[in-house]
Amino acid sequence: MSFDVISARCVTGWRRAAGCMTGIALLIACSGGASEAETPTEPIAKSEVLARFAPGTFLENLEIAPNGDVVFTNYTAKRLEIWRPGGGLQTPIDLGAHAMNVVARDSEFVVLAHRGSMAAPTADGLGNVVMIVAYDGEIRETIDLPQAAALNGMALLSQTVALLGDSATGRVWQVNLESDLASVWFEDPSLAPEDPAGFGLNGLQIHDGALYLANSADASLSRIDIGADSAPSGDLERVASLPGIDDFKYAADGRLFFAPHTDVVLVRARDGSVEPVLDEHVDGATAVELTPDGTTLYALGTGGVFIGGTGEATLVRLPLTAIETDKETGQ
Repeated sequence: MSFDVISARCVTGWRRAAGCMTGIALLIACSGGASEAETPTEPIAKSEVLARFAPGTFLENLEIAPNGDVVFTNYTAKRLEIWRPGGGLQTPIDLGAHAMNVVARDSEFVVLAHRGSMAAPTADGLGNVVMIVAYDGEIRETIDLPQAAALNGMALLSQTVALLGDSATGRVWQVNLESDLASVWFEDPSLAPEDPAGFGLNGLQIHDGALYLANSADASLSRIDIGADSAPSGDLERVASLPGIDDFKYAADGRLFFAPHTDVVLVRARDGSVEPVLDEHVDGATAVELTPDGTTLYALGTGGVFIGGTGEATLVRLPLTAIETDKETGQ
């Protein structure tokens, strides 16, 4: 499988997005599209860069652990990074595989990784693997998934079953983390990219009784209901067409925060309108996460690596309470 970029030098900023991203097949878990939203002249609220990484670092996905740690995948360095409120960056967890996605459960992380790299694919494939990793860094179990092509997004259907999105085929796999058995949970050809070098199915989130699925190939978000038997129920429903989408997070109030893989993080309101929520320090934005109380947004930027950028990769924090106050008072 080739992951060549059709036009890696295309400028990807929010201010420059209109028309520029059309036809681009991005290299890793990214998306295209154009935006017609107006550009804000000032940052919407003051964000804070919590951690910086050297140019060329690809940070892909993040999670907030039960203890409040922000855990995120460093694909380039084959490890999990940990940032602790009040303590900063902690000793990373080395995995020996390219970490793509992470979710937390009671006392351990479930990590989706590739033994091979998407930056240098071979005929042997990516070597998809799920790892069960204790909070202290011990790798307790590995589950190889050679039957999948390019696993990317992940969500926990239960404490023992993970759903994994295959960006190349449009399939959602279910993996029993106790028996190691894997099977196709859902598939739809619309979730696969037309260009075999591109990415289709991307981020996953279970929200309000349904699985939500980002499609980077056509910059859309869809959903499929989850039945009482934990199986998919009904038809795939297209929820929104967006300027672009990689990973995303629904807030409890129905707002959708999403990373379009440009230099901005966007929010879609319940009325369908889309606007920037974070427009600094997140070049090549790949992922977002909310604190459980919904008052703080975390985001990852890659410095634009693989799409022509040369900046630092970043972990950024933004207080959402300040944004709501600014909108209400006009200050």
